[in-house]
Order: sequence, then structure tokens, then C-alpha cells
Amino acid sequence: MSDYFDQILKQAKQASLDMAKLTANDRSKILMNISGFLVARKQEILQANQLDVDRAKQNNLSAPMVNRLILTDMKINQLAQDVEKIAQMADPLNQELEKWSNSTNGLQFSKVSVPIGVIGIIYESRPNVTIDAASLCLRSGNVSILRGGF
Repeated sequence: MSDYFDQILKQAKQASLDMAKLTANDRSKILMNISGFLVARKQEILQANQLDVDRAKQNNLSAPMVNRLILTDMKINQLAQDVEKIAQMADPLNQELEKWSNSTNGLQFSKVSVPIGVIGIIYESRPNVTIDAASLCLRSGNVSILRGGF
């Protein structure tokens, strides 16, 4: 494993410990900030995306791959709205999913939703996945390592 990747994994593990300290309200506020950032920095995002699209064309990526890479004003607005919806979702953590007992010894068992910790996601030519995946991981109390590209 490369030193760079090893460092990313160590940082992600530490971040997952910090993430565990956040409340549902904290995570919702962070998501709302992300939504606001998308809208406020839309022009910068579009300019950076255009550089990616130009580079993809120079690298002779197929037309469908290039089309998936393109962001528009409307797509960014939709991403911001999607992040807001995720922020408003009920907290998925610490929910009792199932409960049972052992009649022989009286032990009580519960299945409770908890974060996984660190989730790795590899994807290609879909900048919206960056926001969608990171937002869903954040909502569920997980840290994400994202590897995009084309």
C-alpha cells in the first residue's frame, strides 16, 4: 500500500472517531452548509467542471462519458436541493431495528443502527456522485473516501 493511501486511511479512521461525536443536528447543519456552498460557489464549480470536460475531450473520452461529466447551473441547483433533503431526513442512527430475547436464560437482544465508520467509493465521470455519496455518508455518521476520475 502506498504511503499516500496509508495516510488517507489513517486520517479517515481519525475522522470517523470525530464523526461519532457529532449529533444528528450537527450533521444536518453541516449538510445545509454544503448545500449553501454549492449555490454560493456555483460559478467556480462550473469553471472547474469546464476544465475537467476539456481535459476529458483531450483524452478522447467517449461522448457518453463526457456528457455524464458535464455540470450545469440546473444540475448544481438540484444537487443543492438533494443535499437539503438529506439534511432533513430522520436520523438513521441509534434506531432499534429488531428486538428479541432468549427464553432459556432471559437475555434481551437488540439490533441497533450504527455507522460503519469509513466507506470507500470509486466512481467515474459523475461529479454528482461526489456530493451524493459524501452527503449520504455524512447523514449516516460515516466518513467517505471518494476516488473519482475519468
